[in-house]
Amino acid sequence: MIFKIISTLILIASFVCSGEYERVLYEKVIGSLFNKEKIVVYCDDESCEDLKGTPRFEIVGQCFEADILVGSDFIDTCSKPVFATTYKMFKKSDSIGAFYWRKGRPQLKLKEDALKKYGFKIPHELKKYVL
Repeated sequence: MIFKIISTLILIASFVCSGEYERVLYEKVIGSLFNKEKIVVYCDDESCEDLKGTPRFEIVGQCFEADILVGSDFIDTCSKPVFATTYKMFKKSDSIGAFYWRKGRPQLKLKEDALKKYGFKIPHELKKYVL
């Protein structure tokens, strides 16, 4: 019985911490690409939940108002850089990068050609994630 309670508490804690982990990661990665205090973001519903608690991001309702799109399902009508939240979106789109979970492990990938297309410079500490 105690093992079940401890396992459940660990599982709940990991979900709570993963949201904070994602928020910090988005701030670090996306924040390092833009040389500005406030980054305007258009995101899908799930991604907006991860970004809401971050003062660095301003969430907008239209993609043409944004500096970057964050999510997993965007139509190619908005010519803004995309940071994907699924592997499928990362592969099918011209995204600059992606952060997603695979088999319980966080995956971070950045596309060098897409980053160059938008004129982004990659900080040294993120170079190991560039494909």
